[in-house]
Amino acid sequence: MAFCYTCYDERETRPEEREHSIVVRGEHVAVKTAVPICPVCGDEVLTPEAENAILVSAYEEYRRRHGLLSPREIASIRQRYGLSQRGVARLFGWGPITVQRYERGALQDNTHNLLISKMNDPSFVLEALDSPSCKLTNAEREMLRSKVLDSTAYYKEQAASAVEGVLTREAPSEYTGFRRPSLERLGQMALIFASGLAGHLFKVKLMKLWFYADFLHFQREGVSISGFPYARLNMGPVPDNFSYILGWMESTGMACIDVVPTTRGEGEVLVPLVTPQENLFSDSEKEDMSLVLAKLGSKTGAVLASISHREPAWQNTPHAARISYLWAKDLKAFPAPPTGDAE
Repeated sequence: MAFCYTCYDERETRPEEREHSIVVRGEHVAVKTAVPICPVCGDEVLTPEAENAILVSAYEEYRRRHGLLSPREIASIRQRYGLSQRGVARLFGWGPITVQRYERGALQDNTHNLLISKMNDPSFVLEALDSPSCKLTNAEREMLRSKVLDSTAYYKEQAASAVEGVLTREAPSEYTGFRRPSLERLGQMALIFASGLAGHLFKVKLMKLWFYADFLHFQREGVSISGFPYARLNMGPVPDNFSYILGWMESTGMACIDVVPTTRGEGEVLVPLVTPQENLFSDSEKEDMSLVLAKLGSKTGAVLASISHREPAWQNTPHAARISYLWAKDLKAFPAPPTGDAE
């Protein structure tokens, strides 16, 4: 029973699906939700529970439109690392109840949504641990670091389906270089680079060679080679979800990651397990990869990271956000030829 203010009497209501328009962050969101209806006058009898259901539906639709994580997805990502709600908040230096509010249904900030989404990549979590904004205690940091490293095997096992099933379905855009992402192309690019460097391809260097080859080709041809989006991290531009990509290369038998001694301790090197298929690429694509390898192949990963930090593409993109290929015209390492009318 519920009180109908039109009839001004208690009624045994019946549920009926009706459309409601709710303003969410200045945007009108229309949703259909089952609400109690008075059987006598036909008006809605909006109980607090019904009003809350309408608001929840509107928030769900808003999240769907804008690609925001659902409360359940946020909780799932957090629980994957054994973190409390306050733990995630301290990891990023947020207010103590921020994540609790999101998991209870409050709409998250777009930047917060991006950072939580990036936690799907274990390497991003490791980088966040070393960020100045991280407020975790030393003990909490080490526990989380251990959890991330212990989960690496799981991520590698899931890499092939995760990357192929999600990343390669992305539609061409300015963030993919107007090409649909191709794991095969990205992997073969890595094999070509490794072949050109006689197998001495450290992981950080690979990230930068990928970036420069894709962006140089976009600068010259208006399309990327791999179709993969790149994200702005402290180490410089890297393919989005790059740890999944390397896991895919290992799971398919294309290459493996080996740990080798370096002057600073240890480093991870990509070891090819098959011969690169150069016939997968056009002459102009192979030419641009050769140009990048010739100019940057002899430099260390640390030097390449420093070079990439001077790129407007990196400097003008927020942390952890995707980098638009439109910045390719401003590459410092490979300046675009001057434009103008021919004499």
